[in-house]
Amino acid sequence: MFNDVLKVIYDSGKSMERKPALYQDKDEEGLRDQFVFVLETRYESITASGETFNRSGKTDILLKHAQDGSNVFVAECKVWHGASEFLLAITQLFEKYYLAGFNSCSYDVCKE
Repeated sequence: MFNDVLKVIYDSGKSMERKPALYQDKDEEGLRDQFVFVLETRYESITASGETFNRSGKTDILLKHAQDGSNVFVAECKVWHGASEFLLAITQLFEKYYLAGFNSCSYDVCKE
């Protein structure tokens, strides 16, 4: 499932790149909501939410098992502001989730 979620996010991002007029004025939260919109209808018995409290803070995209509420996928969305900001995002994920054994990712949206 993890690889499928990554593919859905990647494909959605590529679609956004082909239609920049629809997305160019959206901020990070607006772009995140587009990913959540696609993910929440994709999987049975999975809930998708954006800007959700999880552990010690908020998570941009969170997929959970509907039955027991356990995390399936955790992601942080960041608008590209250079390599240093990317490193901060990766560090944030590593500290919050990787050490705890969760599948997580960071998806950067390039906006110029």
